[in-house]
Amino acid sequence: MQALQGMNDVDLFIRGSVTWLGFRSATLPYRAAKRFSGSTKYSTRKMLRFASGAILGFSLAPLRLGIWIGFMTSGLAVLEFIYILYEYEQGKTIAGWPSVMAFLSLMFGILFVLVGVIGSYLGKIFELLKNRPRFLIGDRVGHATSRD
Repeated sequence: MQALQGMNDVDLFIRGSVTWLGFRSATLPYRAAKRFSGSTKYSTRKMLRFASGAILGFSLAPLRLGIWIGFMTSGLAVLEFIYILYEYEQGKTIAGWPSVMAFLSLMFGILFVLVGVIGSYLGKIFELLKNRPRFLIGDRVGHATSRD
């Protein structure tokens, strides 16, 4: 319990924190009975906030997603540029438009990569600011608690 209380997360996600701390856990199968009366007060908005807290609290993957989107966009821009050169050789291009589109696609790809890199740095800063312990000591064996 002390380990859980020592976590300085702003939005503490208990289920993820218990797993992250390494406590033993077990799954208890049960069948939920039909609701006795009324309807749930836990809205879709609350469920999405709960899920985003879980994802953002324990994963930097959403921040790194920008890097992969950028690489894919840049790859598509290169393919688009190759297609434009082929069409230019065939004499089927509109003057100026294809090169502007290829250039913009490439620039957006580069921007996505840079935003993803910045997001990764921010994620590392976020992890540092949580001030989570690097190690948790479960038991001390052969360790004197007081000095003589």
